[in-house]
Amino acid sequence: DSYSLESSRQYDEVYGLSYAQQLKNKDIPEGGAKGVILVNTPAIEVSARPFAMRKAIKAFTDSMLDLMVKDSVCNLVDHYKKEELIYFG
Repeated sequence: DSYSLESSRQYDEVYGLSYAQQLKNKDIPEGGAKGVILVNTPAIEVSARPFAMRKAIKAFTDSMLDLMVKDSVCNLVDHYKKEELIYFG
């Protein structure tokens, strides 16, 4: 299945980038931030795929921005009821 192969390839690529960055920049915690958006499109009609992919990427980006905007996470607390810091690397 091409989706599974691509998923594995993307994981390997992001892992490799993170590992190389960790070796190169020892002062950057946890290898820095990396991400991949892989949209599974075989069930989507070919003509609708570009729209579906744009919609998925927009939804992911909007979700990340929601986590970065103080007003969106003002009531986010940890197990000890203290304000939680979301670290994106």
